[in-house]
Amino acid sequence: MTAVANSAVKALSEVFGIKLMNTTDGVAESSSQAAENYSDMATSAEATVEAQENALASFDQINKLADNSSSSDTNASPVVGTLSGNTISTTVDVDTSDADKKLKDFFYWVKSSFNTIFTPFKQAWDKNGVKVTDSMRFAFEGVWSVIKSIGGSFTDVWSNGTGEQISEHLLGIWTNINNTIGYVSRNFSSAWSDSSGTKIIQDILDIFNDILDTIENITADTVEWAQNIDFSPLITSFENVTSALKPLTADIFDGIEWFWDNILLPMASWTISTLIPTFLNLLAAAYKSS
Repeated sequence: MTAVANSAVKALSEVFGIKLMNTTDGVAESSSQAAENYSDMATSAEATVEAQENALASFDQINKLADNSSSSDTNASPVVGTLSGNTISTTVDVDTSDADKKLKDFFYWVKSSFNTIFTPFKQAWDKNGVKVTDSMRFAFEGVWSVIKSIGGSFTDVWSNGTGEQISEHLLGIWTNINNTIGYVSRNFSSAWSDSSGTKIIQDILDIFNDILDTIENITADTVEWAQNIDFSPLITSFENVTSALKPLTADIFDGIEWFWDNILLPMASWTISTLIPTFLNLLAAAYKSS
């Protein structure tokens, strides 16, 4: 993965002319930090010798995995491992020439595509860009000139006494509205207090009280009526109706049953066994004769 990353960095640098950080340096720095962390763990352990033996065992396991990989795949990259103190170093030799070529071709294609898209626009801008910027500046200056002209005229008119007159009219209107509200409220309050205002409220509440008294009397009469109501005649009458309907409904459903058994079912049987087959046979004979 490090080799492939280095190939991508190299291809980008060659195609676009940009300088990127070497991925190998970052990986090496990360590996060095990991080794330092491992060394700190081994030093802080109570048995330093046991930690070293574990490190050697891990290194032997790495060598065994590398040997197995080499024996199973003839194209695998060689792996070289070294142990120095508590630090394990591993070097992998990877052939990245094919990856370099493919990445270079891809990035060249990307660069060519962008050039194809933006080159006509760049050429057009080289020819007409100055005209566009000049026209934008001219439009802005024209709009700003209109704004300044209108603003200047408004300032001149507002300052020649017209603005003061408008302000006086607005303040006078607001004053008149406030005075109207004040006079109406004061005169209504005076008339209410001097005449029969209290009597009006009393009459309204008396009317409402009469309405509530009527509703109370109606509900009381309903309670008295509910205490003495007798549903026996109604139940008896309903029972007489159902008793009279019982024989009639029996006769009706007996007639329906007879009609079903003696009319509909025989007709259905005759239709299925005689009418439809006869019709189909006649239809077939007509087709054959034609």
